[in-house]
Amino acid sequence: MITLIIALFTPKLKELFDRQFQLFKLQSEHEYEQRKEVKKILSKNKIQLLNACEELNHRLWNFYGENYLKKWHKIDVIDVYEHYYFVSFIYRFIAVFAWVRKIEKEMVYLDTTFALQEDLDFIKFLRLLPQILYDAELYKGYSYERSMATDHFFRGQLENLAEKFITEDRVCDFTDFCKNFNAYIDEIIPVCNFLNDISPNEDRLRWDRLQILHITIMAFLNTFGYDFQYTDVDQIDKITSIPRKSRLLNNFLDMVRRMKLENQIELKKYWRQL
Repeated sequence: MITLIIALFTPKLKELFDRQFQLFKLQSEHEYEQRKEVKKILSKNKIQLLNACEELNHRLWNFYGENYLKKWHKIDVIDVYEHYYFVSFIYRFIAVFAWVRKIEKEMVYLDTTFALQEDLDFIKFLRLLPQILYDAELYKGYSYERSMATDHFFRGQLENLAEKFITEDRVCDFTDFCKNFNAYIDEIIPVCNFLNDISPNEDRLRWDRLQILHITIMAFLNTFGYDFQYTDVDQIDKITSIPRKSRLLNNFLDMVRRMKLENQIELKKYWRQL
């Protein structure tokens, strides 16, 4: 009797096992291919994004020191091209988000939830960087008219601006930017207005937002960059307190929590200042 039962059910059990195994195999292959494609795209663009972040990082160090007092960034927008410091500031600012946008577009059809943890953290930073500029929740608790993009950017506005800098399979370099400056002028006006005469002494919040962006860039470079791009804790404390701390750190922590990055080692260094 037992032999008969085994004889009857063994083929069915084998068929069921084979079916489940094939499903498992297909799912595993799919996840592997998605992880591989994500890593391929990140690897292809990583160095360029790190370099863009490094250049903006150095400009912000330079700016926070005393250069914001020299008013090199106070200009008449009509004559913007005549001001090298301001033009190069605009380029470094936008180039970061152009590389971010380029990477995001290349991954749009991939399921990034299958990415390895290190790659997933990289992707979260890619989402966090532009969110710092367009998310009006960063001003929660402060009087600010969110319907007017004065001290923040509209998301579509930022994406369109970034895409303007993407040509074929790269982001335009500074030489190309200067050579074709007139072609970019309409799109860069919001950045000009955001950076024009920005000061920690004004009764606005854009300086605080810029500091939050700088904090995130330093954390990103410390996590994924070269050793020579690393900013140690003493420098971080100095940079983020010159000439004062950002008033938006608590709101930034809320944003980081929503991104599930509150335990990220480099970002955690800033919570000591709360």
